[in-house]
Amino acid sequence: MLVSNKSLKWLKWVILFCCIVFISRWAVLYGPYIFSFDSQHYTRLDRIPYEMFTPDEIKNAPGMTDKSIISYYPQDGTRSEGIQVEYDGRRDIKELEEYLLSLGYHEGYDPIVGKRWYSSGKFRRAYIIGGEGNTVLGFSR
Repeated sequence: MLVSNKSLKWLKWVILFCCIVFISRWAVLYGPYIFSFDSQHYTRLDRIPYEMFTPDEIKNAPGMTDKSIISYYPQDGTRSEGIQVEYDGRRDIKELEEYLLSLGYHEGYDPIVGKRWYSSGKFRRAYIIGGEGNTVLGFSR
């Protein structure tokens, strides 16, 4: 059984249409996140940026809720790439310090910002900010 030239032409148009639909869908869903040169602020409920930008250090952090705000800062000039989570309310600092120790970080002191945590992994520096407001756990390269 031979396939006619007319049916092959029809099949080419169907394949072309499917490719255009797939590429358009990808560009609409992921394009704003990939081509955004500014910081991203999102929660766990925002699935696309959460899956694209959030490393395991933040995903597995203790006390994460759907209201915790995650901020991703891409590298810009001399500023290094960083990511932080701002918890909804205050968190136990000791619990976060133990979490950093379990990831292989060791405590250090920075004369400008105070207590820091250092590692030789993907993110080299970590910090915890705990005050009267919300607690912040951050990582930077």
